[in-house]
Order: sequence, then structure tokens, then C-alpha cells
Amino acid sequence: MWNDPTRGMPGPAGIGGILRNLSGKFLCLFSFIVGMQDSNTAELLVIQKAYDLCASSSLLIDTVSDSMITVSWVNNSECYGSLQNINIFYNNRGCLQQLKGLSVIFNSRIANSLADSLAKSGSNGSEDRLEWLAP
Repeated sequence: MWNDPTRGMPGPAGIGGILRNLSGKFLCLFSFIVGMQDSNTAELLVIQKAYDLCASSSLLIDTVSDSMITVSWVNNSECYGSLQNINIFYNNRGCLQQLKGLSVIFNSRIANSLADSLAKSGSNGSEDRLEWLAP
């Protein structure tokens, strides 16, 4: 997720991420424009996009996010942030239940520099990017 703090919240936002296998090998890179969003909504949207990509390709992955707030929302069935995010929240929770054994894990921003770069390109109005890499 990228939302430039100098632009205010909400602002032009993009999401981006990397799907990797258990060995850490890149399987997919993605970057999408998500319009005017606050940072928490964009974080929920990137988790949803990762689940959508996994479902369409029969991948099972754990999701790693650098947003402690979003991770707590997705993993806690009684907490979902703001009402504007409730549909995204329930969609993410449904994916976790459907794809049993998956989880959303917190990891600090330091480990996410490539995903942040991909998301930033989405927030700058670049084209959406979806690149599947050879196995």
C-alpha cells in the first residue's frame, strides 16, 4: 500500500505486493491503482488482492503486512476498523476461512521495500501491473 502522507488522507493510493513460495522465490509482482483511499483501506485492499490472485491461481500463501492495525483487524473477528471497510473486512475474513490454514502476519516496514515501491507506482497513476514469473 502507498499513500503519500504529504497529500493528506484520504488521497491517491496504490497497492502493491509480491507473492512468494515458501523458499522466498518470487511468483508474482503486482501494482494497482485504488483511487482515493486512506492508508488503512488501502492496506485491506492489498490483502484482498493477494487473496484474489491466489484463488485464481490455486496458490496457498500466508499474507505478510507491514500494518499492525490491519493485521489485527483481519485476524480478530470482532474488530474491523471503520464501517466503510466492513465489506472488505468480511471478504478478507471469508478468504481466510475458505482457504483454511492461511494467516495474516505482521512484519515491519523494513522487509517490505519492494512492495512499497510497487504500491507507490500505483498511487502515482501508473498503469496497473500484474506479472507472473516463471516457476
